[in-house]
Amino acid sequence: MNLTNDLELLMKSIDDKFDSPFGKTNNLNSLLKQSEVDVIGFNFNNNTVYGVDVAFHSNGLGYSDNVKNVTKKIFRTLLTLDVYFDNSYNKEVIFCTPKINPKEYSKLTERISKINEFIQQNDIQTKIYLITNTDFESEILNPILHLSNDVSDTSELFLRSYQLTQMFDSMKTKKYDKKTEPKMTTTSNEIKIGKLVKNTFQQLFNSNQLSDSEIINLMDKEYSKSVFDVNFPILKEIDNDVKKSIQRKINGVGNDRYYVYLFNDKYFLCNDWYERNRQKFQQWLLKIEENWVYR
Repeated sequence: MNLTNDLELLMKSIDDKFDSPFGKTNNLNSLLKQSEVDVIGFNFNNNTVYGVDVAFHSNGLGYSDNVKNVTKKIFRTLLTLDVYFDNSYNKEVIFCTPKINPKEYSKLTERISKINEFIQQNDIQTKIYLITNTDFESEILNPILHLSNDVSDTSELFLRSYQLTQMFDSMKTKKYDKKTEPKMTTTSNEIKIGKLVKNTFQQLFNSNQLSDSEIINLMDKEYSKSVFDVNFPILKEIDNDVKKSIQRKINGVGNDRYYVYLFNDKYFLCNDWYERNRQKFQQWLLKIEENWVYR
């Protein structure tokens, strides 16, 4: 039996198992003509090909039937990868979207689980992933923004737009007059303190404005308590030999006290911030800004 026949049999099994996600499309050729995969990626170190579908709805994923549409996209990408890439490749299918409301998220995670069970039962060598909500921020958005200073390709419109905003923020900061409040320290109190701290540290690391000595200070518990009134070291250097989920806790137990995202690929940032810390944080930031040198 050739590959096309195998995959058309697989299509029929998918239709039977998942309530006809392909609709009236009943053969592989028609499906491929309709198919689009937003991103194809490769990891040549482990010979993996990635098929990624991205959906952006500002109010959260909003298809007429989210479960059915996502199921169709996942299987359509899976079949497309099987047509164009043989079994010498490891294959991963990823559906990602910035936001899914809790009710729909529960339905989709249940469906993803059933899809993975179906894949295992049919001996399909493909892994399926859903990336959304906080995982989207930590695994997709923040790493992209972190790389923005290294990208010079003007066709990358999203990163170029982000770089423009950073450039003008930087220009305003460099023109800082002591008679004028610094831009970053006048951030509206409407911004939650945790978000303010994360965004600020991202900018400080991106622009290399934290000295080595200050980074050492920020890893000191007593300094963090004295300067910020925070009970844990502000920064924590990662240990590549220890599981990151353990390092985000204090002594490996209790609640997570550090954000998932790594700063400068080397440090965890403390997440234990409250409104009472805002004034002290802004006072510290003012001192950092006053030491900035015009470049």
